Amino acid sequence: MPVFYRNLGAEEDDGPPMADPPSYLRLLGDAWEQAVDVADDLGLKQVGLLAWLNTPRARRAAEAMGLPLAGADPAIVAAVHDKGFCARAVHALGLLEPELVGAVTVLDVPETTVDRLVALTLASEAAPWAEAGLIAKPRHGTSGRGRLDLRRGITVRAAARLQRRGGVVVEPWLPRVADYSSQWWIDDHAGIRFLGATQATQSFAGMWQGSRMWIDDDGMPSVPGSHGREVVDRSQLIVREAARAGYVGPCGVDVFSWRAADDSLRWRVCELNARMTGGLVAVLLAHGLVRRGAATAGDAIAFADGVAMVRSGAVVANARAPGHSG
Repeated sequence: MPVFYRNLGAEEDDGPPMADPPSYLRLLGDAWEQAVDVADDLGLKQVGLLAWLNTPRARRAAEAMGLPLAGADPAIVAAVHDKGFCARAVHALGLLEPELVGAVTVLDVPETTVDRLVALTLASEAAPWAEAGLIAKPRHGTSGRGRLDLRRGITVRAAARLQRRGGVVVEPWLPRVADYSSQWWIDDHAGIRFLGATQATQSFAGMWQGSRMWIDDDGMPSVPGSHGREVVDRSQLIVREAARAGYVGPCGVDVFSWRAADDSLRWRVCELNARMTGGLVAVLLAHGLVRRGAATAGDAIAFADGVAMVRSGAVVANARAPGHSG
């Protein structure tokens, strides 16, 4: 049994696990521990110190306990978890729609200046997606918290804050239709394993809130139809790039659909999370339900608020702490 290192939220600050985390993080941590039991049953066993995100502090904690740190070296995690890694891979792999080629810019720390961000904003005003707006999201950290709307201006203080987050990815704010994620595992030999796909529930700021999935004929948590194929086919290419970079362990790829000017549906791969994810917790718990016979092909399953797996309106697995009512 691994030793859990609950550093949920470590993107924001590589501090120790919170002594008194918000209830949703505490409950998600509880669900994570249940999900790891399912991962063991699926042959995805991890030993040693198991962190939500492998960071230098997590590695030091493992060394202090005399344990190996499960998964990838923190330096590799930092490189792959960098939002610039995914943005550059999407461009190199030809996954951007024609009207977005040149619309996504990755800036390193020295380039993240007021002048450069203003210049990109002015240049965007003639773009075919100009009405959508332009945002800058930090390359390290939670993009929903650090994201800036560049059309509202940029200050020296804001630019400095983005520099401290490793630079930025500048991209259009597109008219989203739905958010999805696919969940994967990369083994020690760079082999990749698909574990499931979900439709994600997110706040307006882009923060993950829950997942919905459907059990297919093979017992796999999935997004049905052509939408699911779009999500998985595109995500797989990004995961292979992470494997080539030396990453091992769990990861998730976020994809959203959006409407182009001609009203056609388009797809955008936006982030690779090189860590355990809420979506993967949900997918693993869904696998557990299938293995116990509590869910079968055709069932729709939701994981909401980090606390409960719900099938057809009935709670079938629960990670709620005693007395929690939210």
